[in-house]
Amino acid sequence: MSLFEFSDISKSEETIQQTWEDFRSALSAGDFSYNELDAAKASTIFLKVFDDLFSHCHPLFDASAKSILSCPTTLMRAGRLRPADPAPTYSRFIPNKDYITEHNRFSPPGVEWLYLAVGNPCIAENCALKECRAIACELFGLCQFKLNEEYSEKILFDLTIAEDVSYENLNRQLENSADDIRNREVKKAANSIMRKGYAKAPDVSDIKKKITRWTAYTYARLLSKQIFVPVETEDKELMYSPFQCMAQYFLSLGYEGIVYSSTVFPEGKNVVLFDKDAATPIGKIIKIYV
Repeated sequence: MSLFEFSDISKSEETIQQTWEDFRSALSAGDFSYNELDAAKASTIFLKVFDDLFSHCHPLFDASAKSILSCPTTLMRAGRLRPADPAPTYSRFIPNKDYITEHNRFSPPGVEWLYLAVGNPCIAENCALKECRAIACELFGLCQFKLNEEYSEKILFDLTIAEDVSYENLNRQLENSADDIRNREVKKAANSIMRKGYAKAPDVSDIKKKITRWTAYTYARLLSKQIFVPVETEDKELMYSPFQCMAQYFLSLGYEGIVYSSTVFPEGKNVVLFDKDAATPIGKIIKIYV
């Protein structure tokens, strides 16, 4: 008999979608701005729930920068070029607030955060181009970056922890762990009764860790599949405003960046680094016609 009641996941998906839309609507209505975190946490269910989850599960999302961004991982940034442009230099790929005029997923115009595609060389290159919404016959420059040594121990918030695991596997892992713990404690109790005539209360403290992990990974999977979807409208300010609020939340907690799944290239991941000097351009800049 199952020890847990795993409810219909579709209900959870609907709930997270609705609370996210309510979050976006509150920002759009001017109830608070993207950087007014106290007001956001006080008035939106999504951020309240996330904040509560974070307080219990945050170590599971923590990752050192070197564990995700160091060699052999390739870090790549793409930039659209015009055929008549001079040969691009590294400065073309360093964020400059004077040229950041559009909203990015986690930052508004004028914010010099460094967005990089992450993966093996092929995946990083393709992901970087896809993130620029590259179309046929356009010219692009591709520039590789390297994580600077002084940032290697900085902590990133990794929203991709559940990228390669299904709900079914998460549920099965929790159920198997609970079965093992139950069988262990029943055996201990039986032995204690035979030797001492009584049994102590069962020790189920380790199931709490298993439930915490299940909660974090299930929620991360919900976020990945229900929130990180391609933007289908030109109103990037509206669509990106809740992501920008979340970035301020992570920034306020001392994180140096966010690792997240690409919405336009499923095989790829991206990172946004809050310090544009956390990584440095290296190697030859590649010019490529799509």
